Order: sequence, then structure tokens, then C-alpha cells
Amino acid sequence: MRRITVALSSFTNLFSVGTVYAFFILQAQIPRILNVSGPWTFAPFGVACTGLCLGAFISSSIISNFGAPRAATIGTIVWGASLALAGYFLARNTIVAFFASFIIGGIGVGITYLAVVVMVGQVFPDRKLVRSAIGPISFSTAVATYLILNMHLSFDGVDAVYFANILAVGGMTFLMVALVTLRMIPRNMRNSPVATGSNDEVQDVPGQKFLSTLLFFNALPGMTVFAALQPAISWYEQTSSRELVHFLPWSMIALASGGIFAPTLSARIGPRMTFTALFVFRGLLFLTLSELEEPQLAALALLAVLFAHGVGFSLLPGLLAARCKNTTHFSYCYGRVLIFWGLAGVGGMYVQHLLCSLKWKP
Repeated sequence: MRRITVALSSFTNLFSVGTVYAFFILQAQIPRILNVSGPWTFAPFGVACTGLCLGAFISSSIISNFGAPRAATIGTIVWGASLALAGYFLARNTIVAFFASFIIGGIGVGITYLAVVVMVGQVFPDRKLVRSAIGPISFSTAVATYLILNMHLSFDGVDAVYFANILAVGGMTFLMVALVTLRMIPRNMRNSPVATGSNDEVQDVPGQKFLSTLLFFNALPGMTVFAALQPAISWYEQTSSRELVHFLPWSMIALASGGIFAPTLSARIGPRMTFTALFVFRGLLFLTLSELEEPQLAALALLAVLFAHGVGFSLLPGLLAARCKNTTHFSYCYGRVLIFWGLAGVGGMYVQHLLCSLKWKP
């Protein structure tokens, strides 16, 4: 029963903060509802990823002081509160404060993600599949859910107040979910902090810089996709049918599959060959797509990017844990590595802005 409640709590918290990957739905409407220029289209995601860097940096300290379950709750509450604040400022057309709210939200995402990874590792030390798949499954489910809602509710044409209400209601919902899921965790686990170690103790962990670099470059294509998936797909709508748009929710299965099948791939061909093969395959697809620009090829490239994104976040925690001299230092080390997740998101925002200026005008 303890494992079930922890798994459910972990999924729910990651589902809540995983909605950061669905910001492109809001971003597609930003130039219209705020009457701002095209570069602002990608601002919410980029700003949130900046906050994610900060959240990853401080997350191990929060876990050490409050324990992983409470840290996950704190992060999700911060995320929910930031969405509610964003809705408040959007309704009043306070643009700078609206975007600044997402920095706070990104901090919550970083805290929650690391806390859940630590919590799941504590409860499922013998279940590699659970540890590897919880993140990709939760985030992919969140994005797919909001894509389906977007298809049926049709946000095109709605005003700023309507979006503000959505953000406020969503934020308050996530806040309440965080409190409820904390109550589900056994009391003895809620009250147990995690020793994380100091900078002097963990700075010489072998391969930490390499894994940080690996995370950045493996995550960059996926973060570029999530920075503006809806606006980017709209370019293909101008040249083809809307089939690719209806395909988007189903494409999130690839993200979840990356988390599910990563341990099998790594066991068969090794983590080094797994990452190398994914880099090469994505590179070939991107080169071909730059020449042909076919919707079907774009769909295949999207699946490859999402699958590799899930694989990366599935394998990297285990690779880092194996290199740590002391397992109590894992949360500190992985928090530092996750900073590069946020940097990949900021980089993805700039890549999308560059692509936008070359090909697509929002």
C-alpha cells in the first residue's frame, strides 16, 4: 500500500508540474491576446526554464531540510501559485508581471522533479522500470491531456480574461492536489529528511560534467519542440491537412515509451551506444526534414525527438547514481545536473525564435 500511494503521489505531482511542457498551447495565442510582437511568443517557456535552473540549484537543500515528499509538495504549490498569479496579472494586462510569474513557477518545477526522483528511488530501489518511467509518463500524460482539451475547447479567438481564468483555476487545482497527495504519504516518510552532502564532498564525482553536457544536448531537441510545438505545427497546417495537429496527443506516447524502454535499450546495447544512436538518428531526420519539409517526415522526427527525450531522463539518474561515491549525495549531484535541463529549455526558446524568424511568422 505504501508503494501505491507513493507512486500515485509522484505521478500526480509530476503531472501537475509537467504542464510546463504544454505552455505552447498558451504561447500560440500570446501575440493576439497581449498584442505583442512575435519574439514574446516563446517567453513563458523560456522564462519558466530559467526558473527551473534556480529550482534545480536549490532543490537538494530543500529536500535535505524537509524530506522528499514535502519538497515535492512545496514545488507543486509554488508551481500552482505561479499559474494563479500569472492569471491575475494577465487579466489586468500587466505583461511584465505576467511573464515574471513563470520564473517562480519554474523554480517549483525544478524542486518537484528532483524530489520525486529521490522519493521514488527510496521506495522502489528494486524496480528500475518504475524509477525510469515515472517522469516521462507523467509529463507525457500532462501534455496529451492539454492537447486534447485544446482540440475540443478551441482556444482560438478567446480573450485574455478567458485565459486568465484558466490559469487561475488550474493553478489553484494544482495547489490543492499537492496538499492532498502529501496527506497520502505515510507520516514516517514525510518526516524523514535526506542527507545531501556539501559542495566540497561531491564536487569530484566522476563524470558529473560529462553527464550535465549529455543531458543538455540530449534534452535540447525536445525542449526546442516543447518551446513552441503548437505554433510550429501551424506552419505545416498551411501546407497540408490538419492531420498532424490531431496526431499530436498520440505522439506523447513516444515520450512515455522512451522512459519505459530505456532500461531495455541500455541493457542490450549499453548507454553510450543508446545515446549515440539516438543522436545520429535525430540528426539524419533533421537534415532530411530541412530539405523535404514533408508533414509525415515531421511527424517521424517529432516521435524520434520525444522518444530520445524520455530515454535521457530515464537513464541519466541511474548513470549518475552509479558514479556517486555516496548515495546520500545523489540529490545534490543530480540537482546540479538538472540545471542543464533548464538551460536546454532556454536554448530551445532561442532556437525556436531563430526558426521563427527564418520561416514562420506567428
